[in-house]
This record gives sequence, C-alpha cells and structure tokens, in this order.
Amino acid sequence: MDAWTTNTVQAADRVSAFLWKVYGWMAVGLGLTAVVAFAVAGSPEILRTLVGNRLVFFGLVIAELGLVFYLSARADRMAPGTAAGLFTLYSALNGVTLSVREVLDARHEASRSPGPP
Repeated sequence: MDAWTTNTVQAADRVSAFLWKVYGWMAVGLGLTAVVAFAVAGSPEILRTLVGNRLVFFGLVIAELGLVFYLSARADRMAPGTAAGLFTLYSALNGVTLSVREVLDARHEASRSPGPP
C-alpha cells in the first residue's frame, strides 16, 4: 500500500468510529425518550397536570425548542459533558411532550364514533 491508500483507509476508519458513536448517542436518546414517554403516559397525575394546564405543556414545548436552537448554535463550542447533559435533557423533554400528544390522540380516536359502513 502506498501512503495515499493508507491515509484513505485510516480516514475511513475514523469516520466509521465517529458514526458508531453518533448512532450510539442517538439510540440512547431514543431509548430515554421512550422510557420517559412510557412513564408519563402511565402516570395519571402527571398527565392531568400537563393536559389540565396548557401553560405548563406549552412551556415544556418552548423549552424543548429553545434547547434545540441552543444546542445547534453552540454544540461545537461546548464541553462534551455539557453537550451530553443537554442532549439527555432534550431527550427527556421530548418524551414528556410526545407522551401527552400520543395519549390525547389515542383518546380522540377512541371517542370518535364509527361512521356508516
């Protein structure tokens, strides 16, 4: 192998290792979102608070969106631990907001009367 091929193989190995880490973080975030959504959907008290007080729910949605903008703008300048913590917070907030939406959609579907055949 010449120097060019060796560098290309090393670069491909670095990219592959990086992508494994990215997909690993994505899987952790998705798993956390699912666990939080399941916990919130199974807690009548939390659901009652979120559905009964729109200010709380929309405050969480706005916080989630603000966190996305903040992470997008500053991810390259953040310490890895800070970025990981904020991503974890985003995943948990996403689980809360998605669980409320899914529970409300399920209730809406259940309350709809079937139409004529």
